[in-house]
Amino acid sequence: MKLNICKDFIVAPTEYGARVITPFRFSDNDQVVVWVKKEPNGFHIDDNGEAALRLASDNVDVDSERIQTWLEALPHILGVRWNEADESLATNADASTLEERIIAVTQAAIQLSALSALRQERGHSDFRETVVAVLAEIAQEGGFKMERDKPTDEAASFMADAWLELPKPVAVVAASTVQRLLEAEVMYLDAKSRGAPFVVLALIESVKAVGVKQYTRANYYTDKTVEFSGKSLLKDLLIPRRTA
Repeated sequence: MKLNICKDFIVAPTEYGARVITPFRFSDNDQVVVWVKKEPNGFHIDDNGEAALRLASDNVDVDSERIQTWLEALPHILGVRWNEADESLATNADASTLEERIIAVTQAAIQLSALSALRQERGHSDFRETVVAVLAEIAQEGGFKMERDKPTDEAASFMADAWLELPKPVAVVAASTVQRLLEAEVMYLDAKSRGAPFVVLALIESVKAVGVKQYTRANYYTDKTVEFSGKSLLKDLLIPRRTA
């Protein structure tokens, strides 16, 4: 099987198709592996249940309401379905869409494994308190309302550290850890799947703290992810939105 895919992807032929080792990694640093199986009318692609296995390892129940809600939205977000029988993420492709569909399953696997972050309590964080305090000042100066610790969905599965009442509201996530940054990404995907009219802005304490790869990826799975550098940066980002 020949794939016109980035050189960073390693394709290993198997009896039924191929094993694709991607350059993307789960939070435990294991690489995401996608399996491709030839079928009469094209290809079947799945993650072999690896993402679900990581949830189980973190004692996260895949049948919980918040995860099931996300899985139901997955076909609309990435065109990937949940196979309940073997707890895998899967899709189908023809020759013209094979590479695209491999990437889609990879993205879905990363995002599903990231849902383990949602089981963790958001404890006290000096970084979070600093960010919220600065945002409160900007809101007061800009003449708009700010609310802290606001759920972004009806089930309260996702919590913004600050919610800014702008013409298009902004949910701000203060991410001092990789886990909290992953939660911002899942929050964004949830909002996108529901057509919710708000923006997800992730503020990281430093690129070093979360890693360059995680930071780069987050800018694809949030509306914007930036390194927090003080009030001036946030004013530049937010004040123009006041009249947007």
